[in-house]
Amino acid sequence: MNERVNLIFLDIDGVLNSHDFNIAAGSCPIERRCVEQLNRVIAATEAKFVLSSAWRYMLLDTEFGPAAMTIKGFEYLMRTHGTVGFSLLGTTCSDEECDWNPDDNQPVRGMQIRRWLRDHGRNHPLKRYVVVDDADLGITGESLPFVMTDGRVGLTAEVADQIIASLSGTPAGEGR
Repeated sequence: MNERVNLIFLDIDGVLNSHDFNIAAGSCPIERRCVEQLNRVIAATEAKFVLSSAWRYMLLDTEFGPAAMTIKGFEYLMRTHGTVGFSLLGTTCSDEECDWNPDDNQPVRGMQIRRWLRDHGRNHPLKRYVVVDDADLGITGESLPFVMTDGRVGLTAEVADQIIASLSGTPAGEGR
């Protein structure tokens, strides 16, 4: 029988970075101070992760080609950025798999998470779960437990406390 897990549906941009674009790198790099807070969450909750971020496209086969990396490769990438104990169970589906139409401009992340829970919940029985993102994107519309970061700042100690509280069932601020 599978062990019940705490699960975080994780966005990257605006959570593990502050959207500060590095022109030379051509990306928004992951920031150490945010990773330190994520490590605190992992240590306190033993959470596992599902990638709901656009970064999931590195792990998905699409019409443009095969996945650029594996789950194990992504876990290694996260370790090279300082995470400790980061365990990735998978990703949410592509926007296209949820019949996303860019002309409608409707957020589908909440729908993608709900679909993952439906399709994978039996394989990964949950204690608790939470979505961590810097934008709602239909998350509250699906009535999902949600902790929002300020995308200009990323993951802070206060937000990490909220995530820990959500996964432990205690009020934020207790147990820190």
